Amino acid sequence: MKIISMLHPLVIYRYKQAIRGKLLPQKKYAAIHNAGKANLPEACRYLGAGYLTGSFGGGIFSIESAHYWLKKATDLGDVPAWYWRARLALTTQNIESESLNFIPGLPEISIGDIPSGLDAAIKFCKYGQDLGDNSAKHLRLRLLYMQAGENTDYAITILHEAANNNQSWAMIELAEHCLQDDERAAPSKGRARNSTMYWLSRVASQTENQNGKYHLLMAKAMEQGIFPKNSTNFRKHLKCAAEAQIPEAWFRYGVFLLKADRDGLNAEAWLRKAADAGYSDAAATLGDWITMGCPDISDEIGISWYMKAITMGHVGTMLHISRMIMIGKYSKIKIHEAKKWLREIINSGKCGPYEEEAKLIMLAMENKNLSRSR
Repeated sequence: MKIISMLHPLVIYRYKQAIRGKLLPQKKYAAIHNAGKANLPEACRYLGAGYLTGSFGGGIFSIESAHYWLKKATDLGDVPAWYWRARLALTTQNIESESLNFIPGLPEISIGDIPSGLDAAIKFCKYGQDLGDNSAKHLRLRLLYMQAGENTDYAITILHEAANNNQSWAMIELAEHCLQDDERAAPSKGRARNSTMYWLSRVASQTENQNGKYHLLMAKAMEQGIFPKNSTNFRKHLKCAAEAQIPEAWFRYGVFLLKADRDGLNAEAWLRKAADAGYSDAAATLGDWITMGCPDISDEIGISWYMKAITMGHVGTMLHISRMIMIGKYSKIKIHEAKKWLREIINSGKCGPYEEEAKLIMLAMENKNLSRSR
């Protein structure tokens, strides 16, 4: 203990040099590890967070090491480490035991010994929040929202609390609810439609507004006339949302490129991405574009996209193909297949006005068969 107390000031000094980037990588890692072994709480947190995110020790990701150091940090009274323990709990719930990456020199533990899951993460955030850590507080609100279910009254209450704490993610969620005419999302009992602009304007004033969902909602708000729409801004928001890897934005941006730029090549690339991600409207649009707008491309390719949309349950395409069969087109598709789709629409009870159209097409098919049999 006497030797440690003599070395401690030097250990702290070397640790501070390391995190300021004033040491070479190997010496940096050694200095931080020495500080952790000497029970410097922030060094333990630094190590735990680094192993959790793969940003320490040459990119090593190790759940076991992250748990060891973060638990040590909280045991030593480091408040911000509770936030990181919550993140560890969320990560651990999706990790299998054979994927653990053991670091030599630490006690081996099983995945079952590491607290995991949403409840554990919320508990750790509560510890950090009670000790005054804002990161833990903000993460706890987000996790409580996930736990509550996004359309419940409690979830909306949590969103308002998070928005009052200036959390952009909550404002974006509230804006989406307002766009869907959910009056609960409006501030001070305002109208939902007007409140969409309120929430998105608040997000726009923050540096975090590169969120892809924010850009998608801005584009939708422009389409609905909530924000003034000009082509330049509309294009910018759709492109940002698409580049943020949102399938709906891939579809919308692809359609925009088709209509505004007549840029079939790039439009097709975005629409294909959306269709491959399971976005049925994109597959249907590719079918329309190829069969009706591309005379130099075989209809068979367009029909294959239509069929993909149908396998994804696209009701509009089911009706369209059925109508085409009625007028003698797409003869390779058997009429019994179309009847099967029409029955699905009629019996679903979820397709509203499409059900009546399906009944009319089905009746026309039956009459056509009768007239042929005579």
